[in-house]
Amino acid sequence: KPGQARRRASRVSRLLSNSPFTLHRQGAGWGTDPSIPSFLLVIMLALVHAQAAASDLAAAAGAMPRQPADARVPRVRPGLRATGTAFAVDGAGYLLTSWHVVSRCGAIRVRHGSRVLPARVSAVDTGLDLALLNTRQRLDVAPASFRRDPVSPGEGVAVAGFSREVAGSGLLKVVAGEVAEIPPRRAETDAMRLSVPVDPGSSGGPVLDRSGRVVGVAAGTLHRRFPGTPLENPGVAVTATAVSRFLQRSGVSFIKGRVPLGYPAGLAARAGRMSVLVECH
Repeated sequence: KPGQARRRASRVSRLLSNSPFTLHRQGAGWGTDPSIPSFLLVIMLALVHAQAAASDLAAAAGAMPRQPADARVPRVRPGLRATGTAFAVDGAGYLLTSWHVVSRCGAIRVRHGSRVLPARVSAVDTGLDLALLNTRQRLDVAPASFRRDPVSPGEGVAVAGFSREVAGSGLLKVVAGEVAEIPPRRAETDAMRLSVPVDPGSSGGPVLDRSGRVVGVAAGTLHRRFPGTPLENPGVAVTATAVSRFLQRSGVSFIKGRVPLGYPAGLAARAGRMSVLVECH
């Protein structure tokens, strides 16, 4: 059909213009730089036309996929824009997460097991990338205990969060690693580097020491500007010292304690009792 042919020609034009090859217009058709082998051009054009034809078939069947608002986060449930992690800091319904997890939410819901409650932002520190959430009703979660002693480089930790790859099933992922670096300069003591990455969806989750006490809040992962080479010690977390200052300014009471010796077998279970899935709608 003439209309379909024009639409296909337009798509071919756009696909060719996005091609890595050097192409230019020649009257009503397309030409190519002489340096491109003719057989390669034929293959490329065949692939472009095949892609355009497949697009026509999908459109006719109403099967054209729609890109989610945030392509980095899968739509686990209808209307869901993004997910993250939070954890309880007291018994009054206050939850701590990363500010970037909820900064663009029209509505926030927190999920623990089969129970889902609406939440609102009560306090924010954009410099630390922290946000305090509150639910009117209480979830059956155990408040975290923050470590009083400072953490040291080389110390074993665990990062807990509802990673994007398992968020749909409601599973909490706990990854063991180490504190790789704490910047010495005073202006940077609010952050620490971890030997393991913080998976998408795990931002806002607790970073626990071997006794199950919170020593930080998972913030994100550092990436090289040019891919191809791995980044050493990619994870970043906000230290418990900085988190404590934020909670004190917000008027929230929380538990602090010294670290007992030993590595409890129920570390993952302890993380699960304090952590909730954050849904951004």
